[in-house]
Amino acid sequence: MDALEVMNASHLRSHEVLTLDKYMEIESRGHLIVESKVFCSVHKDSHLEFYCDTCQVPVCYKCTIVEHRVPEHIHKNLHDVADEYKTQLKEMLGQLKVKEKQVEKEKSVAESTREEIQNQCKAEKLKVLTRAKEMIERVKREQKKLIDALDERSLMRLKDVAMRINERKFHLGNIVSTHHYLETLVHHGNPVHLLSTRTETMKRINEMVAMETKPPIIHDITKYDPRSDLAAHALMGVIKSDVCQSKCTVENIPKQLPKGESVKLLITTRDSRGKQIIPRQDVTVKSKNPDASWEDIDVTDNYNGTFQVMIVEKMVETHQVAVTIGNQHIPGSPFHIPVIRLVQKVGKTGEGQLSYPLGLTINKNDEFVTADRGNKRVTIHDRAGNYRQSFRFTDQFAKPFIPCDVAISDDNEYFMLDDSNNQIVVSDENGKMIRKFDKNDYVYVSSEHKVTKHDIHGRFICRIDSEKDRLSYPYGLAVCDDCKLAVVDYGNTCINIFVE
Repeated sequence: MDALEVMNASHLRSHEVLTLDKYMEIESRGHLIVESKVFCSVHKDSHLEFYCDTCQVPVCYKCTIVEHRVPEHIHKNLHDVADEYKTQLKEMLGQLKVKEKQVEKEKSVAESTREEIQNQCKAEKLKVLTRAKEMIERVKREQKKLIDALDERSLMRLKDVAMRINERKFHLGNIVSTHHYLETLVHHGNPVHLLSTRTETMKRINEMVAMETKPPIIHDITKYDPRSDLAAHALMGVIKSDVCQSKCTVENIPKQLPKGESVKLLITTRDSRGKQIIPRQDVTVKSKNPDASWEDIDVTDNYNGTFQVMIVEKMVETHQVAVTIGNQHIPGSPFHIPVIRLVQKVGKTGEGQLSYPLGLTINKNDEFVTADRGNKRVTIHDRAGNYRQSFRFTDQFAKPFIPCDVAISDDNEYFMLDDSNNQIVVSDENGKMIRKFDKNDYVYVSSEHKVTKHDIHGRFICRIDSEKDRLSYPYGLAVCDDCKLAVVDYGNTCINIFVE
């Protein structure tokens, strides 16, 4: 072999010789790829042209015979595997590009959010500064107004005092000069001088002594009340935060609500840490109507994280109240409050407070008349619960008057059962006693052809009639001291006397 052949052999080992068809195929793709061969690290003279799919490594022809023999190993063309992997990489590159854009967009959104937060904070700070400036100007205006008002009132009072001072100073000067003149006259004047001015001097002295002594000036005191508004955080506005509905509470929920009464609820709003805050969301309270519809109730904002709402009973057996913040119910909402039929309480406090009341009736004025046993009186209240008057009958009986029941007759007489004296006391509507009777007293009634006997409650006991006792048109009657009954017998023109 000559030198040229050796050189050509060496040159061919390091380059790939393409067939004409292979060259035309590559050129048709638009570019010509020339790759240098890579030789096997084990078989130095063999280049890598296969791919062991089992071991996932490139191999040479000799490797497929020695280390990577079939059927244990599966061989593929190295370029085919590389092309397949390139296709896979291109797909992955497409997905990676999409992910790159997503992350880039998220980064851009985060940066925009950061800028938005900074701008929002700056804008809110500007609002605070603007509000503070407005309040400072307002405080200055109110300061001038208050100072001017104080000065005006003070100047008016000082003017009055100055007039009083000038007046007193004038009178004091007259008195001092007169006093000095008289002292000189007394010590150095002759009798002629003394007596010549006697009348005028005495008149002047009497006028000065009788001069009215005015009391000290009493002036109105003007005070500045600093109040607490200027120190209140709400003067310049408040900071609102997101609320955590599960941390919010409602206080003063009653176990039952008397019909016609109302109750004031206190709502406290808190954040997720349980800290009391002023909520950014709206606080809404609704009450369920008898027709199953819901009605909004006015809510009072205290601007400190608490709200007040007045609940008024409705014509339902159970009152339902829904409390929502940001359209979400707080724990326990809607609240169910049983309604009881009690509509009014009378005689709980004040002069008309009852003690162990027993009997009750209604008088002609539609007022409550109560046997107030514990207070030893009969007490009257109007329908609004206001105390009107009471009947006591102090020191009129052997024992203290203790009523246990009361009734009113058709002719407006008050019948009061006195438990202490075992008697019935009858009075007029003003408490003036008309009569009294005990368990031994009865009521006799004369009518045509008969006289009937009743107890004090009107229950019939017995009678005297014409058939048995020969009465004819009885009229008047009287009970004798020996308990015999005398009856005027008009028809028989006589007086008949009967034993009981």
